[in-house]
Amino acid sequence: MKLFSELFSSPFGIFSAIVIIAILVMAVFFIYLFVSKSAQKPGEK
Repeated sequence: MKLFSELFSSPFGIFSAIVIIAILVMAVFFIYLFVSKSAQKPGEK
């Protein structure tokens, strides 16, 4: 856990954490869109 605290203590660590969180949020958003579209049209893929 020491490595984790050192990562967030530096500005670069905070920036990389924000980037990782943004990528995760966008991935979840695209998966949600894909699932909702496929749920509306079960016959098409």
